[in-house]
Amino acid sequence: MTIVEFLTARLDEDEAVARALIGSPLAGELMGAGVPLPRTPEGLRFMAYNLPQRVLIEVEAKRRIVALHSGDAAWCSWSQDANERHGDGPDCDTLRLLALPHADHPDYDEAWRL
Repeated sequence: MTIVEFLTARLDEDEAVARALIGSPLAGELMGAGVPLPRTPEGLRFMAYNLPQRVLIEVEAKRRIVALHSGDAAWCSWSQDANERHGDGPDCDTLRLLALPHADHPDYDEAWRL
């Protein structure tokens, strides 16, 4: 699995949870306001730190960053050596930083850690 595939899968997961919560009673409030909370650890963690609408905006922004690093026109404008460090390889610091919050995921490759 490449880092681009890994990031795309995590963004798909975040987007699915956010879309499922939009319009639910949980989306309007965070913890402590008398609104029933999801019973799963993932749902509690998600609602404690994120509003679904903001998550969708962040997912779109991150998808655009990942898109700059994939395909035939792959490039990374920020690197120490743009001629050597580009594309979706593990040497791209931008993608490695995007993957870091998911370091506890079983598909995370420790080679991506900065």
